[in-house]
Amino acid sequence: KINDDLGLVKRLGVKGGKVIKQDRQAAVGLIEQLTLQKDDTGFKADIRTVCRVLGISPTSYYRWKKDLDAEDRRATCKRPPNPLAYSEQEQQEIANKYCEKEVCDMSVERAYFTYLDKGEYYCSPSTARRVLRKFGVDGSKRRDNMKPANRKNTYRPPESIANAPNEVWSYDATPYGEYNLFVAIDIYSRKIVGWHTCVGETSANAVEFLTKTFEENNIQKGHPLRIHSDNGPAMRAEDTVRLLNDMELKEVTHSRSHVSDDNPYSESVFATLNIRLGLDLRRYHSLEECREACAKAIWKYNNEYFHRSINYVPPAIRHEGAEAERAFLERRKQTLEQARAKAPQRWVKGFVMNCEPAGPQVLNPTPRGAKVASLSDVEKSMATDNNRAN
Repeated sequence: KINDDLGLVKRLGVKGGKVIKQDRQAAVGLIEQLTLQKDDTGFKADIRTVCRVLGISPTSYYRWKKDLDAEDRRATCKRPPNPLAYSEQEQQEIANKYCEKEVCDMSVERAYFTYLDKGEYYCSPSTARRVLRKFGVDGSKRRDNMKPANRKNTYRPPESIANAPNEVWSYDATPYGEYNLFVAIDIYSRKIVGWHTCVGETSANAVEFLTKTFEENNIQKGHPLRIHSDNGPAMRAEDTVRLLNDMELKEVTHSRSHVSDDNPYSESVFATLNIRLGLDLRRYHSLEECREACAKAIWKYNNEYFHRSINYVPPAIRHEGAEAERAFLERRKQTLEQARAKAPQRWVKGFVMNCEPAGPQVLNPTPRGAKVASLSDVEKSMATDNNRAN
């Protein structure tokens, strides 16, 4: 019987779809016919089974049967307002705040934390996006999720865990026309600990950049520092390698197959400097002009930029130490607690955002469930198997 009218079943099976009066009447008549009559074997279907096949609930059947001439009123019914919703005046204030000149060029999350660190709370980032969409303002943030192809390697690069500043660095260079910018970042704090603008990506410029960066950060010979870079010609040049060997650092790694496939942290910093801070939007007519623009962008990056992976703390504050970072997050938490005290009904789950330090950071993290950590482990396991076979 049901197979005779597949169009009815398809229309009833649309979740949340509007059901016209004719389909309601046809569904009620079909259910009553199947539940009142017995087939040749004496079997009679029950209401629950027929409703499940039709894709509706028994409650809908009883409601439709009670008033066969009723129309679907879901789109026109009046619902009570949400008691937790922001009023029109509050929504207008939120939209005005997020459109102010100070934060209008920022993403919603960055604007949210900018106000939060000033002791001002208006709403959550998701609510701000919803309000901005309502007022016709684009509240979406840029997403550069370029996922590499899945690689089925039998080994993984070794992990480099940073528990404090100056334990793991990553450095790289990027061109701006005829000029180049060398940048070194601390993996733990994401702070740019050294930078250098020059003409050309040469080994001499790389040595000058590294020497200056080591001096500025008091990195002496024999310091337990791990430093990572890609396979650029300036990074693998003889002069650069000699300098790093003379420093006797804990580990110096490049973009070899058993270390890393790229230089992710440095590439991420360059993307931030170029896209969010506008370094690649200009043509520089002199090295001094390029150096001045880089200095402004890097200062803004270190002191005003918020990182998701370190719980939206500016890199310079995290680099100062645990006490400065905890005090910064504690002020943020106090602002949220005050906002919750004013309107506790809007904090449905009863807790505020996590305001704890982000903890250690990892370069080349080993995925969960990985059995082998590096190529050397593969070689050791193969040697062990050969010894057992012998």
